[in-house]
Amino acid sequence: MGIVAKQSVWNTITLFTGVFLGAINTMLLFPMILEPEQYGLTRIIVTVGILAAQFAMMGMPAILVKFLHKFRKEEGRSYGLLPFVLVSCIIGVVVVLVAMYFGKSIILLPYEDSAESLSDKFHLLFPLVFFITLTGVLSSYLKAVFHSVFQLVVSEIFMRIAQTALLVMYSFGWFDFDLFMWLFVLLYGVDAALLLFYLIKIGELDLKMDKEVVNKENKRNFYKYGIANFFSGIGFRLSNMIDVLMISAMIGTIGMDSDVGLKAVAIYSLAAYISSVIEMPARAIGNIAFTLVGKAWADGNLADINKLYRKSAINQLVVGGLVFVGIWVNIDNIIFLLNDISKESYDYSQIKYVVFFLGLAKLFHVASGINGGIIITSKYYLFGTYVTVGLIFITFFTNWIFIPMYGIVGAAIATAISLLLFNIISFLFLLVKFKLQPFTLKTLLTIGIGIGAYFFVKLLPEMGSPFVDLLLQSLIVICIYIPLIIGLKISEDINTLANKVSMRFGIKLMK
Repeated sequence: MGIVAKQSVWNTITLFTGVFLGAINTMLLFPMILEPEQYGLTRIIVTVGILAAQFAMMGMPAILVKFLHKFRKEEGRSYGLLPFVLVSCIIGVVVVLVAMYFGKSIILLPYEDSAESLSDKFHLLFPLVFFITLTGVLSSYLKAVFHSVFQLVVSEIFMRIAQTALLVMYSFGWFDFDLFMWLFVLLYGVDAALLLFYLIKIGELDLKMDKEVVNKENKRNFYKYGIANFFSGIGFRLSNMIDVLMISAMIGTIGMDSDVGLKAVAIYSLAAYISSVIEMPARAIGNIAFTLVGKAWADGNLADINKLYRKSAINQLVVGGLVFVGIWVNIDNIIFLLNDISKESYDYSQIKYVVFFLGLAKLFHVASGINGGIIITSKYYLFGTYVTVGLIFITFFTNWIFIPMYGIVGAAIATAISLLLFNIISFLFLLVKFKLQPFTLKTLLTIGIGIGAYFFVKLLPEMGSPFVDLLLQSLIVICIYIPLIIGLKISEDINTLANKVSMRFGIKLMK
């Protein structure tokens, strides 16, 4: 458990640093420097690129997390798994890129009336898919060998700083938008290169094939697990991406601005970014916990899995709950400041209930712990595949129903329904099959603390300045929420961390 706590803390610090840097880009620089349709284009290009890369990888990187520790007897060796996965994914990239080249007109058909600029930049998807695929393989291997922090530093901090520099240079007129987009895509190549160099530095880049491990029987098991994981991954990815894809396709009609869909994506993407902060602790914990769950399954240690399940759930809820309350209590101030910064180029008043529904869904998701990771690393991983594939259809139909009715708010409602169903089904499956469930009385106490902090702050008078109100209300929420969490001993890990920090100042919080 020590390695989970240690790496989760560093992962959380890295992720929230990335959130701060990302907020500068997403909430300030992108809206200030790029036109709405240009900003929307960067979002849709990345979304399509990530989706295409999922098809290229076919779930193969997950093999590293699932099987490496079954064969690994010494550090620095991959026992043929890394080259096997790399070759498989490169073949997948070639197949996907050929399909994209010949199927361009079909891929672009839904966007011909509302995202015309995507056609002009379609060629950028080819290098982007390769870079994202390579990054996916190397990131999974780093997680498998318990070096999850560096890959997060690169993706969450380096990439954000590089994008900031790119935006600033573009604002000074050093290059036009076409070159900006090329450089924007090439940053993903730099991401992959840094991970590759790091693997070499720590002595973990082992590309030797091991025929005893990568034999015919094991290959069959690898492919079976990889394909099942692909459908699980693509289902979950789509449930989180299909809103952006369908917004850009469905919002906009013939006779209107040809890039109106991209403008809607730009606004929705900001709301999605704000709400995504809530799941940062889940990403931090999941980066290391999934690997340990896979190892625990291999050892037949259900007790460790149960501990990881419960601790992940309460820790994620505590941090995610604080973030959700902080965002929702300040949402009107945030919208006012965003509209002021963008000088009405964007209508951010639309994001209020997008943030609410997405945020609430993500809060329930993190409160449910690492349920998906437990299922997909177990012998019942095919069940996880069936659930997530089913969610593709649910997400599609709910978006198809709600987007025409409520626009981008409808997309948020559809995504919330999908996440809610996924977690309810996963919870019930683990409860029935393994008698595992993550909720305790402390779960209810945490929710009560969050609700109490919110209503207390809303009773206070406003200061007249949105910026001052935002800072003051955030501080009050923190001053109410954190002492109650620590005082009621909601989370053992959080109390241990708080005690270590306080001891540095000569204060002992607990015995």
